[in-house]
Amino acid sequence: MSAWLHWLAALLLVLLALAAAAWFTARPWLAPPAAAPEHIAGTWTRVETWAAETRQASGPIEPLHAALAPLKRAGATDEPWDPTRPPEPATDPAAQQALAGLIVWADGGGLGDELCIVDPADFTAGPPRTVEMFRLARLALRHGRDDTDPAFAAALRLGAYLRGRGPLLAGAVGFAIARDALQVAEARNLPAGPAFVAFAPRREEVLPILAREAVCSLRMAEAAFHSGASEAAPVEPGVVARWSSAWVGPERELAMARWYLGERVAAAAAAGDDLGAVAATQTLPEQPDALPASLLVRSLAGSGASTVSDMQATLAGYAARLGPPP
Repeated sequence: MSAWLHWLAALLLVLLALAAAAWFTARPWLAPPAAAPEHIAGTWTRVETWAAETRQASGPIEPLHAALAPLKRAGATDEPWDPTRPPEPATDPAAQQALAGLIVWADGGGLGDELCIVDPADFTAGPPRTVEMFRLARLALRHGRDDTDPAFAAALRLGAYLRGRGPLLAGAVGFAIARDALQVAEARNLPAGPAFVAFAPRREEVLPILAREAVCSLRMAEAAFHSGASEAAPVEPGVVARWSSAWVGPERELAMARWYLGERVAAAAAAGDDLGAVAATQTLPEQPDALPASLLVRSLAGSGASTVSDMQATLAGYAARLGPPP
């Protein structure tokens, strides 16, 4: 065999080795979910059912947005939270208008009919104004005497409604409002009045919050793919991941996300009343490569473990003060 043929044979071997290495590297990014489509669809149906569970009526959200407007116009910022601060009437005109608006909202208002508070497919709507809502609730807790005060009771009501609508951030804020109200009650040695009992956080609110996080995230991803905005992924993928994900198309990515997010929520449901076990199901692996080989999964996957642990602590505080829920 001539030297040229030896060289050609060696080159072919090298090319075959590179092709095999590329295939084995790209293969996980091309593979379908590790579950049958029927199983994924059944799990996702259960997730959507859990996401829709809420104890709160779907009243209009517009009065709440009107209550937020004075604080936004005034450029209100977060004040240091001090639950031991004695209550005193609000003197700032913007605060007075905001609290009056919150009381108006509490008379039959809600967070609207949208499961996610804001339609995830509407990229012009902006995110839910949960941080502003939290600021308004704290203002009411700071200035209200106790839960017989209309503004204080409205803050408790807002917390309960945020635990029944929206994704994980809304649920976390809803639990945080309940926690802050409990801190105020303990600092002022307030009795557990009717509003505290009516709007106390419940263990059964946790799973629907996790389910809505999954449903709202997937709806946002579906809308992004359909609008062509999916290239703005919040992760920086490698060359193989970019190529393979572009090659297989959005349907594979959406199927992977539906499978992964659905299994996480199903695992939380299987954990039952043990919120420590529920938190464990929402922990992400330390190594990103331990996540499924999907750009969309790695973009949407977030750890909710600490949030669930905070919810558990708030529920324990209410159980200690109010006893078990009826």
